[in-house]
Amino acid sequence: MAILDELVRFAGAVRADRRANPAIRGEGTGLELLIAPRFQEFLQSIISDLTVTELRVLPEYQRQGLGRPDIAFAPPASRPRAFIELKAPDKGIEEAELRGHDLAQYRRFCELPIWALTNFTRIRLMQFAKQADIAELLPAAAIDPATPDDRANALISNHDLTGLTRILTTLAMAHPPEPTDPEQIAQVLAHAARFVREVVLASCLEGLSDAVSAVRADFNETLFARAEAGGHDVRNMDQLFSGAFAQTLIFGLLLARDAGDGGPVDHEAYRNLDEQSYSLLRGTLRALSLDEVRDMLGAAFDIALDAVNSVNPELLRPTGGRDPMLYLYEDFLRVFNPEDVAKYGVYYTPPEVVKLLVSETDRVLRSNLGTDGLLDPNVRLLDPACGTGTFLIAAADKAATDAEAQFGQGMVGPIISAFAQRMYGFELLVGPYAVAHYRMAREVLNRQGGVGHIPIYLTDTLAPPAGAAGVNTHLAMLSAPHGAGTTGRRSGQARPANFGHHWQPSV
Repeated sequence: MAILDELVRFAGAVRADRRANPAIRGEGTGLELLIAPRFQEFLQSIISDLTVTELRVLPEYQRQGLGRPDIAFAPPASRPRAFIELKAPDKGIEEAELRGHDLAQYRRFCELPIWALTNFTRIRLMQFAKQADIAELLPAAAIDPATPDDRANALISNHDLTGLTRILTTLAMAHPPEPTDPEQIAQVLAHAARFVREVVLASCLEGLSDAVSAVRADFNETLFARAEAGGHDVRNMDQLFSGAFAQTLIFGLLLARDAGDGGPVDHEAYRNLDEQSYSLLRGTLRALSLDEVRDMLGAAFDIALDAVNSVNPELLRPTGGRDPMLYLYEDFLRVFNPEDVAKYGVYYTPPEVVKLLVSETDRVLRSNLGTDGLLDPNVRLLDPACGTGTFLIAAADKAATDAEAQFGQGMVGPIISAFAQRMYGFELLVGPYAVAHYRMAREVLNRQGGVGHIPIYLTDTLAPPAGAAGVNTHLAMLSAPHGAGTTGRRSGQARPANFGHHWQPSV
């Protein structure tokens, strides 16, 4: 059997290397780095026996990096699909056996859809944080330099390869996630975002490059100039930055994919976002796709792209009066950071309740204030905590329905376009802000309207104007400051002076 022969060859090379380097022994990275190239050669030599698909074992994953497991499997011209993290033979591979850096790294990798951990004698197959399989790779004595060659070869020849072959075959044949419903989509996106978040947070602790430090400064000083007003813990701004970074990357890529007609996205996904409609998201996503940022993220950027590209856009289209995007962020947050669901009140409002509130708002505007309701050009709507845009979009739907009833189908497009410019939404959390932007743009387009600047802003309703907070930007691509009191428009454009009749629902 080819795998048996290659395993004998691998073990023999390891023993020879260890005999030639007697000073490298015991725990630590030295022994792991000595064995790692031999293990990679072993994997590459048996790939053709595991799968008919041409596959590469990527050597670049031997580079240091928080987001890079040691070994990655990838089809030609494709991103990695499965990973193996290596540990020295004297180290354990169960979570309870890991300490310090190894434990932190293990917990980060638990966000990967399929990966394995091995100390060259045992190997564990993992699906996220759940063990899917475990097997003995080879007897520990077979790579011990003190073991005679004939004795080591005999040990391997009598070794049962069934478990090892099963695990390596699973890794070699791994595919990107394939979510089949919106809830699974939310889970896949959340795990990818968690991996990104943990890599970014660990990188902050270890020290960032100048380019990535500039991105962090823009997030912390521009988007979160008054973090305490939003209930954030200002003693740990790196935690806040890491979470916002991860959500912006995931939801920015998701919106860019939809804006690009549903095709796969890559590190230039920001180009799909219209500069007028999505100025903040486009600039931020561009910043998060810089070479220096992707180098910091390592496998995390690949995982994010795979997660977003695994989404079937049709699963997020409204069907039968139900909009899956309405529930997406709440489901996402329950996996990404469940504590924030209650902390920020991230609960979707039943559509029936939303419809009632919108109808009552329109009635009061007409009967009590003497206007033409939601169709009146002098009426402005403000949702100061708009979440995923549920109330504003329901108002847009009613405005479109009323316009068709009064003026005919041909006037719906112009009226809904005008309506979208006199409703305003403020949102503190990056994820729902991005979803609200997406949903409102889709609502207008579906009504044959034109999408220009959409006045939904990533901002803190309770914070003072950005200028009063002394906000400065570090990357020009992120445009003007975005604290409350700014609109998110380009520098020099002021906030609307008067909102007219304000609609301020409790959400």
